[in-house]
Amino acid sequence: MENPENKLEGRELNMNAGRALVAIVLAILIATSGYSLFRLSNESQQRAELMRTNQTLQSSLDQTRIELRAAADRMAAAENRTQTTQLDAPIVPSAPATQIAPEGPAPAKPMLHVKKASGKRQGAGAQQANDPRWKEVDAKLAEQQKQIEGTKSDIEKTRADLEGSLGSTRDELNGPIAKTHDEVVELRKRGERNYYEFDISKSTEFARTGPVSLSLRKANVKRKYYDIALIVDDQKIEKKHVNVYEPLWVSVPGHLEPVHVVVNSITKDNVKGYLSESKYKKSELASSAGSTTSHPAAPQPAATLAGKGFKEPLEQQ
Repeated sequence: MENPENKLEGRELNMNAGRALVAIVLAILIATSGYSLFRLSNESQQRAELMRTNQTLQSSLDQTRIELRAAADRMAAAENRTQTTQLDAPIVPSAPATQIAPEGPAPAKPMLHVKKASGKRQGAGAQQANDPRWKEVDAKLAEQQKQIEGTKSDIEKTRADLEGSLGSTRDELNGPIAKTHDEVVELRKRGERNYYEFDISKSTEFARTGPVSLSLRKANVKRKYYDIALIVDDQKIEKKHVNVYEPLWVSVPGHLEPVHVVVNSITKDNVKGYLSESKYKKSELASSAGSTTSHPAAPQPAATLAGKGFKEPLEQQ
């Protein structure tokens, strides 16, 4: 006959093992949450730093534009003064007609004098073109133009680096994004999450997709964004100006992680995409832990445990 004390000791050991398992699961969840918060904090700091750099470059560009505008104004003022001087220049009068020709048609000497005056003006313009002050102004304008082009290049490079950094950080936090049906199939084959594809048109009605209901309110093909409404646990949520491939995280009661909604195709009044959710729910993990604690003497194999504890989501898929 088995000793009752040995039975009690066995039960206590099994209870301690169950508590240790629960503690390990909680520690893993806490560590995962802490790491996510740490990554989000780093992303916010990087974003703030890049925004400050962008603002500095934009201020430099604005200052350069102001200097270029002032130089252009000075050049225009100089040209106006030159034109005024040319117009005010006296024209040498011609000799009286009675002194150089008899009576008859008037000679065309005044026209000759006008041509001479025009020639004088052309010579003054050529002299101004050779003025070293104009060459200095042109050199300053060329230098400022180079600075503007360099500043634009730096801004574009900074913007590209910012977008790349934000994109990589978003991919690390959100996981892989499927852009086509075949990629959704590949993600489904991994067996890490449940995936539901949807194809909805603009309507006030809601279409059931996995654990939520979706309704498309607006689709902008040119700018690649959409407005959508969701019903989660009898509560209505609206999201506006969501970009294509931008993941929406929606918390659903009973799920370990928020569900993941992604639109990867936008046409006129229609969007296509998918919704992914965690493979297992809180209740299923709790029931699995409870069955392990209530039957310590005869632990079941992993395949049988998974079949009982996680049967429902596999059937839903």
